Amino acid sequence: MPSSKINTEEALLMIAQQLAKQNGISALKLIDNHKLLDQQLIASFKFDWEAVSEQLGTTKAQVYRWYFDTHQRNLYGNVNQEDMATIRKEVKKAVAKGQDLGLPFQKDLKSKLSQVYHRNSFTVAFNNCKRLIIMDFQKNSVHSASNDTNSISDHSSELAKEPVKEEKIDNLSFIAHSPFEEVAPNDFFFDFFNLVFE
Repeated sequence: MPSSKINTEEALLMIAQQLAKQNGISALKLIDNHKLLDQQLIASFKFDWEAVSEQLGTTKAQVYRWYFDTHQRNLYGNVNQEDMATIRKEVKKAVAKGQDLGLPFQKDLKSKLSQVYHRNSFTVAFNNCKRLIIMDFQKNSVHSASNDTNSISDHSSELAKEPVKEEKIDNLSFIAHSPFEEVAPNDFFFDFFNLVFE
């Protein structure tokens, strides 16, 4: 059964040894310089993650995720609090406007930060922020729509309690409910639901 816990020193040694086979740089030199190891790994055309995972007794997905989500982020550091606040503010504005959050937006956002971050550090911060803001936005939209629906239901109940008067105009009968005599009730609710849920 694959191990869920990855030993950092052991994993980096296995990765360094695999890289040494590919590019001729000694594993010891790569172990001594984790940023050099990372550069070589990123530049590697086809790295054998399967071999590393077998040696570690884990899965390819687990070691890959550990390297990029944990080790690489620790290696280059996290986005500072000031820049996290900028990311949150800009993403929130963009989501509210329905703006695309793709590469052009991210490039512009990076230019507003106080420093240049490693791609991984920025991506993790941006994706976490985007996910939380979108979830919050969707939750608030559903809550707002629910309140509007309840309001309509309450209003409908009140209308149902009002006395109904039938009037004759040019031999045609219609039902009038104050305060919407000019608009038939069904048409009013149909239009209102379209506005709320469009």
